[in-house]
Amino acid sequence: MKQGFPSEELRRYYRLDSEHLVNFETFVGEDIIEGLAKTENISSGGILLRTTMKLEAQQELRLQLSIRDELIRARGLVARCFPVPGTENDIPLYDIAVRFTDLDRHSRSVIGHLIAGTMVEQITAEEEV
Repeated sequence: MKQGFPSEELRRYYRLDSEHLVNFETFVGEDIIEGLAKTENISSGGILLRTTMKLEAQQELRLQLSIRDELIRARGLVARCFPVPGTENDIPLYDIAVRFTDLDRHSRSVIGHLIAGTMVEQITAEEEV
């Protein structure tokens, strides 16, 4: 279990380990700050990002990513930000847990299909062994 995360039993949504590039924007005062991250995992309720930008809890984000050729746009709030230990090249990395606050029905469906499809693939692979 990753530090700072509740046990799986307490989660409302199933999280899928999945890597996607994410463009995001956040606001610092009147300024819009753009960033790039990759997903560590995703669910219908939120996403775990890895990025070089340290963010604050409750900071608002606008997110954009592509899943299976579908563009996903969402808004979210940073639930927590913690440093990734042992990063390379002395470039600090942070894991950013984001809770979706605005995710349209289509985007939620695309994420749900990704998770369900991956689960079916995993079950099928286990049965073939």
